[in-house]
Amino acid sequence: MEEVDILAGQSRMPEFLARNSSGAVPVLELDDGSCLSESVAICRYLEGLQPEPNLLGRDLREQAEIERWNRRMELELFAPISRTFQNTIRSFKSVLSSFKNMAGRSERSFISVSNEWITN
Repeated sequence: MEEVDILAGQSRMPEFLARNSSGAVPVLELDDGSCLSESVAICRYLEGLQPEPNLLGRDLREQAEIERWNRRMELELFAPISRTFQNTIRSFKSVLSSFKNMAGRSERSFISVSNEWITN
């Protein structure tokens, strides 16, 4: 486990962006050196490796309930907390200024992933 200080800008450093071009956490580095990002994708991967105890639902109903609660947390909890940080923490302004680079990073991520899918 490695901590990444996002407020200090560690997630925007070249060595981190090489792991996840979006500069977001969490990132799971696999044994082969490749990386997975996004918490739900990481959970799906981990559950595939170790199905028990069950993490994402045993049947469609459980899976739907888990997805519902994930979305609720994203929209009703994380989004308001994000807005609070953006509007109250002075050091967050430097993070916001980096968002204008996000479109370019997103495009590079898409191209990178597309190339990987095409070549594999």
